[in-house]
Amino acid sequence: MKNLKNRIKNQLLEHSRGKLFKVIESKYYYSMYQDVFFVGTYDECVDFIVNGRRHDLEIQPFGGGNDENEIVDEGVSKIDDKIEFDYETNDQDSNINTRLGITSKNFKFKPRFKTLPKSGVKVLSVYQKTSNKETTEIIKDLKRSEEERGVSENDYNSFLTRTAIFYGRVLKDMEIDTIFLMESKSSLSKDLTVKIKSILPNTTIKLLDNSIVKDIKNIKLNREGAKLSDYEYELLGNIHNNVKTKGEFSLKKIHPKHRALFTDWIKINEDSIRDVTDKNIIVVDDYITSGVTLDEVCTQLLKLSPKSILCLTIIK
Repeated sequence: MKNLKNRIKNQLLEHSRGKLFKVIESKYYYSMYQDVFFVGTYDECVDFIVNGRRHDLEIQPFGGGNDENEIVDEGVSKIDDKIEFDYETNDQDSNINTRLGITSKNFKFKPRFKTLPKSGVKVLSVYQKTSNKETTEIIKDLKRSEEERGVSENDYNSFLTRTAIFYGRVLKDMEIDTIFLMESKSSLSKDLTVKIKSILPNTTIKLLDNSIVKDIKNIKLNREGAKLSDYEYELLGNIHNNVKTKGEFSLKKIHPKHRALFTDWIKINEDSIRDVTDKNIIVVDDYITSGVTLDEVCTQLLKLSPKSILCLTIIK
């Protein structure tokens, strides 16, 4: 009998190997995702419960509940200088919102995708803006240093965990070799990427920071096919000339409809080329506005012949 039990246990473990599970409080059997304590393989989840001596926790498959009709509508708002999560409704009172669950008969979770116009690369975003002003305030708070951040460390980590789990539902079955982080003064993208990497089954994913850099010495202004007035033509020409003479370039100072005309101002570090060619690439940025910067990055990466590219942003 003991040998039979061991065989059954080993078969179950073999079946679950490589699959992800979540640890939740048993009293929240149909829990929303704020109750997730840990995500990992079945063995890792067992170790988490045993080591923590938490007998009130249980293990469920990651990426779906027991109820096939489970829908999770969630939002993020800023109220009285504090970021708050709304786990049950996804309404216009939430400044950022998302949805997990069934969106049609064929999808349990339909992510938010945008296709970049020049490179054709897809961008996956978790949250949707509903108020640009308030959303900007939330992002500013999250991007500040720990000392200046307008949210508690607990709220910050909760936001990262929730967002990483949303990404994990899409990424856990994908082949990923390299994750590139966009250059940023904030640690938000890096903190999130480390969290995402920690819940994915593949432990050999390479994380590269500061490998995508601004390099304006070869910047070009492609006006061919653009419908420009004489004034716009002269203005853009002056901006291009100033970049060459003063060595300064800020995409934010250029009108969104003209940003895509400036190309070849992004460089991939030479020592990172081997992590691009014939590799499955993820590029992570905190949010997307016009998408021009990500498009330029992907255009440069495509020149190095990757196997695939997908971009991740927190907010669309």
